[in-house]
Amino acid sequence: REQMREAIEDTGAAFHSDIEVETELYEGRSPDLFGAMESLREEFGLQGESIILDFATKLKDIQLELTLPGVIRWLRDLRATAVMYCPLQSYEGAYAAQVLGIPSVALLTIAGPGGW
Repeated sequence: REQMREAIEDTGAAFHSDIEVETELYEGRSPDLFGAMESLREEFGLQGESIILDFATKLKDIQLELTLPGVIRWLRDLRATAVMYCPLQSYEGAYAAQVLGIPSVALLTIAGPGGW
């Protein structure tokens, strides 16, 4: 997210905003820690339920469906030849790579015993 822009660019890397790329997910919704999960919970009347349960089951595929078009566009724009993704936090990378026919590699970004 935007608060990481300076740190990313200080390494010489390019910063890409998920909010700008994934317009189908974020247009009309508020970004949060899990994408736009709070906004989706409100849209589907799930405010009083566990966000972990909603993220893991009920809204996971809906958020994926809204995220994929932007990720696919972004990977095409970059002319990506491979995708590295976290299977716990950004599994949409695997699906986008599959659609585009490019290799993908999972890298667990949550380390240590009990990390997940």
